[in-house]
Amino acid sequence: MSRHFPIVIFIVTLAVFFLFYYPVNFQPNPAFSSTKTVHDSFDILHYIINLNITDIPSGSVSGVTDVQLKSLTDTLYRITLQLKGLHVDSVWLDEEGINEFFSVNDYVIIQLSEPVLKGNTAIITVFYHGNPVRDPNWGGVYFKEKTAFAIGVCMSLEPPSGGRLWYPCIDDFREKATYDF
Repeated sequence: MSRHFPIVIFIVTLAVFFLFYYPVNFQPNPAFSSTKTVHDSFDILHYIINLNITDIPSGSVSGVTDVQLKSLTDTLYRITLQLKGLHVDSVWLDEEGINEFFSVNDYVIIQLSEPVLKGNTAIITVFYHGNPVRDPNWGGVYFKEKTAFAIGVCMSLEPPSGGRLWYPCIDDFREKATYDF
């Protein structure tokens, strides 16, 4: 038996998954199905993610994430980020508290009193906590004994990804950014 046999089995299993399971069950999310989305008004440049995962027995996390973004429009009054199953405690814009933010489904919607002008950068800081959710099929956040870990790609999420389970972000493969964790 070849030493490459386990790798071949893994690749074949993954191919079968994508051929038979994924296309049948894939229902595009309307938020990402058009070429123009709410995220076209800004570009995420960098994330600084500070995550406390020391309470492993309870399966809870608390975090502070800085999201550095650049405005692509002169009318950037609203910033929408994704965060699934975690509670947002507060939101700041460039070190000043924002009172107008709310969570709807898996989104954090932040309303700014003054727009971020085109080409300018801003830092949105989100404080949050809770028990991260698991993807029901494959992926998500797991706590076991003395370990916390994530399977980074959740196949049943639309689009498939898993960042929103840990930190506020644009969880879309088209959005490219750097990270400090």
